[in-house]
Amino acid sequence: MSSSAARRYGSTALTLLSFVVTGLCAYNVFGDNEGVVALARTTAGCDERCGLARVDRNPVQQRFELSKKGGSVIVTCSRSAWLVGTYACAVK
Repeated sequence: MSSSAARRYGSTALTLLSFVVTGLCAYNVFGDNEGVVALARTTAGCDERCGLARVDRNPVQQRFELSKKGGSVIVTCSRSAWLVGTYACAVK
């Protein structure tokens, strides 16, 4: 294999990897997150009665401010592996 062919294959592989990462980022930000909202509510110790006061989403994590009796709770949910995997939530 010549160096120009190797360079071409490397460039193609890098381009494909870039498209995959971009797609995963877009899915994490714009995809349906009802399951993550339900997990955040469970983590906060409330159910549908908690209102979503604020939602911040980025490719790596989602942050929810849930309003309930007695104040608000901030819950951060992130994936187990940077852009993929199951979500785990924690109260901040």
